[in-house]
Amino acid sequence: ANETLYSQVLHRCAKLAKPTEAIEVLQIMERVGMDVPTAAHNEVVLAHALAGDVDKAEQWWKRMQALGLAPDAATFGFLMRARAEAGDLPGVEEWQAHLQAEGFEPDARLINGVLQGLGRAGRPREAVRWLQPLVETWGVLDVVSYATASQLMVQAGERAKALSWIQAARRDGVEPTSRFGFVLAARAAADAGLLPQAIAYVDTMHDYGYEPSPVALVAIIRRFAAMGDHAGVKEWTHEIAKRGLNIGTRYWHSLLQAASDARRPDMAEALFQAMLDAGQTPSPPCYGMVAAANARARRPAAAVAWFDRMRHDGLEPHAVMWDTVIGACAQAGLADEAEMWFGEMAASGVEPSPSSFAGVMGANAAAGRPKEARAWFSRMRKAGLKPNLSAYAALIEAFANAAQADEAVESFLDMESQGIAPDGRVFASVVTALAKHGRVEDTLWWLRQMEEQGFTPRTNLYNEAILGVGAGKPDQVQRLLGRMVAQRVRPDEGTRQAVKAVVDRPIYNSIKYEFKLAKRP
Repeated sequence: ANETLYSQVLHRCAKLAKPTEAIEVLQIMERVGMDVPTAAHNEVVLAHALAGDVDKAEQWWKRMQALGLAPDAATFGFLMRARAEAGDLPGVEEWQAHLQAEGFEPDARLINGVLQGLGRAGRPREAVRWLQPLVETWGVLDVVSYATASQLMVQAGERAKALSWIQAARRDGVEPTSRFGFVLAARAAADAGLLPQAIAYVDTMHDYGYEPSPVALVAIIRRFAAMGDHAGVKEWTHEIAKRGLNIGTRYWHSLLQAASDARRPDMAEALFQAMLDAGQTPSPPCYGMVAAANARARRPAAAVAWFDRMRHDGLEPHAVMWDTVIGACAQAGLADEAEMWFGEMAASGVEPSPSSFAGVMGANAAAGRPKEARAWFSRMRKAGLKPNLSAYAALIEAFANAAQADEAVESFLDMESQGIAPDGRVFASVVTALAKHGRVEDTLWWLRQMEEQGFTPRTNLYNEAILGVGAGKPDQVQRLLGRMVAQRVRPDEGTRQAVKAVVDRPIYNSIKYEFKLAKRP
């Protein structure tokens, strides 16, 4: 075998995150007397990075130094990737400083690897914040960079920012040239809600001699499904059939998940039927996603009907399906029904999970029963289960609904002490609890904390804060409106009604100017 073949095998081992096999290939190269270049050692560093072993990646770099091998840009890029896969942004920036100190400049592949690593580590916002200054200082991004940034913003739930990255790629004249680039760009555009651009990317692939892949076409269908556009789904499903492309179960799962996430049960049920018509056998998760779509649309009876249909079709409901039915009761505030389904789940031999307990707690929270929610939280701990984010969110929401501010804050701090990172929903519940209690300074402090953690308070949260802390206090209303202006949060009619509800009409008229300022985008 020649050096090229060994290099190809090494690269494959690295991409499959197989460091042991990569080292074995490299040692064979050494034993047969081959001159092992820096690039070969870089593949071992990458294999450790993708396997999530930062320490071994950095140890191999030290081995390279001991052998007298000069690292190149790829070496530092893979070490940055190792830190990214571990979710360690300061570590990424530290190796970035080494890269620049050695006089190397990053390329798009390096940047894309770091973005993908941080995304897989659940740090999408940090990834994009790291990328933004590089757009101006390095200017070496390709369409994959923009598309990856857009996908990360979708992952973070920031669809408007996702859209802006796709638009920026067109504005900066960055177009895909490879099939992978086209597919990723089309998928990112569709997920960001820019369907005309996604379709344009698919159409342009023909000009480069590429055949569109199911990934790009399914992304377009997925967006139509999320929009509830039955005609669009039908047209593009027909397009896939016309091209002779096969949509496997995995793609149907993604379509059902999109309809479920968008709270469109009619679309989910239509896709389930289309799956049957295409000769596909639905798996248990398919039934679960249709049930979840009904649960999220506050249709508990329909969710239960899909639970029954799954049994009728000869499939035993799995834990997630049980949790979905419990969650449907939670969405509708049916606490007694949620507790009944929990009991049936345990009686059937299915082990309840933290999510099962969280569903019952959420039902009690929606029903205004904080005492019962706390009791279920304690019961979960006694069962030897560690509460997850959903469980804490349900508990804090129960306290917020009952205006029990101290208990909400105490539970938030307990959650952080357990190493669980809060999300925007948890912050919003604490703000709501404090606002209902009329604690102005604490409300404003928690709003700032929420913003510093990268979560943008929505208009309805500010409306609740105005109602809670603004009664007879026009100065506090002005402070909250000023904060909305600073954070570029757009007031709505609910904001106007909240302001009118808590201050006298003459005072309301005197602050109309501030309100008009706040309405500016």
